[in-house]
Amino acid sequence: MQSIFEKNLAAWEKCYPETKEFVIKKYNELKSNDIQTVVAEQDYSGETILAVNKDEKKIYLSGKRNYQKAVEKWGENYKIAQPAAFIFLVGIGNPSFAKQLDKVMTKEARILIYEPSMEIFFKVMECIDISKFLDSGRSVVFLVDGINDEMIDRSIESIINVNMLPYFDIYVCPNYNTLFLEKTSKFVKSVSRLCENARIGLNTNIRYLPVRSENVFHNIIHVNMGYDTKQFTEFIPRDIPTFIVGAGPSLDKNIDELKRAKGKGFIIACDTAVRPLLAHGIVPDLYVLVDGLKPVHLIKAEGTETIPLLTSVTATYGFLDQNKAIKIFYNENELLVNKLFYQNGKSLATMPCGGSVATSAFAFAYLIGMKNIVLVGQDLALTGDYVHAKGTFDKTDDKADGHDTFLVDGNYDEKVSTRGDFYSYLKWFEYYIEGCQEYEPQLRVINATEGGAKIKYTEIKTLQETIDELCVKEIDIQKEMGKIAPSFNECQRENNVKFIKGLPDEFRTIAKGADELKKSYKKLEKLAQSRNMDTKAYLKLLKKIEKQTKSIEKHPECMSNISETLKIADFIINSESGMAYGSINEEGKNISKQGIMYCDLLKECAELFADLTNEIYGEIDFSEIKVK
Repeated sequence: MQSIFEKNLAAWEKCYPETKEFVIKKYNELKSNDIQTVVAEQDYSGETILAVNKDEKKIYLSGKRNYQKAVEKWGENYKIAQPAAFIFLVGIGNPSFAKQLDKVMTKEARILIYEPSMEIFFKVMECIDISKFLDSGRSVVFLVDGINDEMIDRSIESIINVNMLPYFDIYVCPNYNTLFLEKTSKFVKSVSRLCENARIGLNTNIRYLPVRSENVFHNIIHVNMGYDTKQFTEFIPRDIPTFIVGAGPSLDKNIDELKRAKGKGFIIACDTAVRPLLAHGIVPDLYVLVDGLKPVHLIKAEGTETIPLLTSVTATYGFLDQNKAIKIFYNENELLVNKLFYQNGKSLATMPCGGSVATSAFAFAYLIGMKNIVLVGQDLALTGDYVHAKGTFDKTDDKADGHDTFLVDGNYDEKVSTRGDFYSYLKWFEYYIEGCQEYEPQLRVINATEGGAKIKYTEIKTLQETIDELCVKEIDIQKEMGKIAPSFNECQRENNVKFIKGLPDEFRTIAKGADELKKSYKKLEKLAQSRNMDTKAYLKLLKKIEKQTKSIEKHPECMSNISETLKIADFIINSESGMAYGSINEEGKNISKQGIMYCDLLKECAELFADLTNEIYGEIDFSEIKVK
C-alpha cells in the first residue's frame, strides 16, 4: 500500500517531473539530519495539523481549535472572486487554505503557492494527503524554497495578466510572517514588483499607441539590414572598461576627463548625452536610443549619424532613418521582427531594458560579457533645479519643475532630491546589479558619477581614479565592430523583403475577417434578445465565433501590432471577460456587445495599417539589400 508521501510524490511528479529526483534527494538529506522543528499533531476533530518549534514555543500553522470554520469563513471571500482571478498564497503548512481555494474558486482561476520552508513542505508530503489537490487539473503553480524557487519570477510573470490585475490577491497563511518574515517579505515584494511592472508596461504602451506601430513598420527595414546584440560578445574585448555615460548634471564635473578613456575603453552614450559629448570633442563608440516619442531635433547634432546605434524597433524612426552607421537590435517580443529571424532559422537575443536608455546600455554591456562597467553622469537625481548636464537640450529644457520630488541617499551628499521616474531606474539598477553579481561575482560596477543618488552594489570612485586604474590597453572599437557581419546575408534579406512587402495584404485579410466575425456577433446579439433562447443555436454560434477568431489569429505578426494599438480597448474588453453573469441571455448580450465593438475597432485598425504599410513600403527601394 502506498504511503502518503508516495502518493503525494507521484502527484508532484506529474506536475514537476524534472524536480522529482531532486525532491527525493533533499527529502533523504532532511531525514538523515533528523531535524524535528516541524511536528504533526491531531486536532480535536482528528485532522492532521502542523506546528513549528521555535524559541521553546510551539507555533501552530493554523490553530488547534475550530480552525476549519475560520478557513471556511476566509474562503467565502473568494467565492465572489472573478472566474479568471489569481491568488498568491504564502504557505502550505496548513493545506486547508489551499484546498478551500480549490473548492470555492472556478477552474479558470489561477493559484500560486509559495512555501518558504522545505521542512514544512516535506512534513506535509509525509503526513497530509494533498495528491488530489496537486493533480486537480486546475492552474496551480507550487514553488518551494530550495527546490524550485529559482522559478519564482518566471512563474509569477506567467500567471500575471494585466487585464486581470483588478482581481488578484496575496494571502499570507497564519504565522508565516512570524516564522519566515524575510522570505515572505521578499516573495510579496516580488509579486508587487512584477504586478507594478505589468501596470507600467500597460501605461507605457498606451502612451506610445499613436506612434508605436508606425515606428515598427518603418524600423523593420533597418532590422533587416541590422545587427543582433549577441553578435558583439565575440568582438568586444572583455578586459576593457565600459563607460555608460548619461546626461545627469554631474557630467559637467568630469566630462573632459572622458577624453582619456577614448581608445582605451568602450564608451556607450545615452541618447541625451550625445550632444554634450560631441560638444567636448568626444565621439562615443555607441549610443542608445529606445524612446518612441523623442523628437529628432532634441539630440540631433553633427556627427550623430555616423555613431553606431543600439536601439529599439519601436524607437522614433526618424533617428534610425538619418543614422548611417550600424544599428543593433534586441528582442522585444515584437512578432513582426521575430518573424524575420525565425523564417531564416535564427533568433534575436532578449535583453532586460529597465525602461530607460541607461538601464538598456547597462543590460547590453552585461549581456556581451563586460567585466568592468563604469557609470558616468548617472545622477538619477536633481542638482539644484537641473536634471541634465549643460548643452543637453536648449536652456529652457534643462530645468525641472520642482514638483513631486523626494530625498534619497546620495553618493557624496547625505541626501539628494529625486523624482519618481529616476527612482524607478535606480531600483532597477540595484535589483539587476545584485542579480548579475550573484551570477558573475567578478563583475565590477563603478559609480564614477561624482554626484547624484547612491546605487547599491556599486563602488564609488572618481572618474580620474577609474580611468587611471582600468584604461591600460589601446583598443580601436570601430575596427572591432567592423569585423561583425550583419544578422542576415543577402539571400536572407531577400526572403525577409517578400514577407515585409506582403504585410499590406495581410492586414486587408484581417479586415475582411473582422467583417465576417461581426456578422456572427450580430446574430448572437439577436439570439440573446429572444425570451426563450435556443441554447443549441447559441452554443453552435459560439463555436463558429471561436473558429472565425482562430482564423484571424492565423496572422499573429500583424495581429500583435493591432492588439498593441487597441490596448485600451483590449484592456476594457478583456477585463470584463472574466465577469460572471446571472443568465445565459445576459451573458450573450454582453459577449455580442463587446464582440461587435471589438470587430469595428479591429477592422478600422487593420485597414489603417494596410494603407500605412502600403504607403511606407511603396517609397522604399528594396533593391538596396546588398551586404555592405
